[in-house]
Amino acid sequence: MSDDNKNFDVTDRAIADLLRQVGPPSDLRRNLMALAPQKPRPAVPFWIWGFACALLVIAFVASLSFRGPSLDKAQSDLSSFLASDFQLSVTGKPISNLQAWLAGQNAAVGTSVPGSLAKIAPEGCRVIEWEGHRASLICFDTGGGKVIHLVMFEPGTFRNLPTSPKVAERGPWSMASWRGPDADYLMFGQTSAQDLRRFL
Repeated sequence: MSDDNKNFDVTDRAIADLLRQVGPPSDLRRNLMALAPQKPRPAVPFWIWGFACALLVIAFVASLSFRGPSLDKAQSDLSSFLASDFQLSVTGKPISNLQAWLAGQNAAVGTSVPGSLAKIAPEGCRVIEWEGHRASLICFDTGGGKVIHLVMFEPGTFRNLPTSPKVAERGPWSMASWRGPDADYLMFGQTSAQDLRRFL
């Protein structure tokens, strides 16, 4: 081995020993990352924003549909109709015949008529079209010029109906609403709430 190689080995070892004693700075990685060029985030295409907005609109409309029709609006609209000079389609029949006729008209009809009301001979019935729903109407003359109107919708038409009648007053009308096993029931009478409860 030549003297040059010996000197080179000694020098090499001395440098290596010195380097072993020197540690890297604690923030070396952060400083190196700061020197690296930052890639700009790609811009979101305009059509993606439009698609997202369309989805939000669809979800909003679907949520309105899921909520179903408004019970308050139904009570308001139907009480106005019942105060008008409307005509009955069938009169002078037992209630079972009226229910059969209504069912034949593809209208929602329930058989769970309250007991006190079922004992009264009905005046008659007809089909009511409301907000795209075909409902059944049976009218009962309770005497003294007072008529109780029973309107029946498909079960589940209105959300959150109680299973036992809930009575409220609105102007000259008293109204009851509840969900039966075979229909959503709305009852109307131009009488007091206490008087209406007699027929439930």
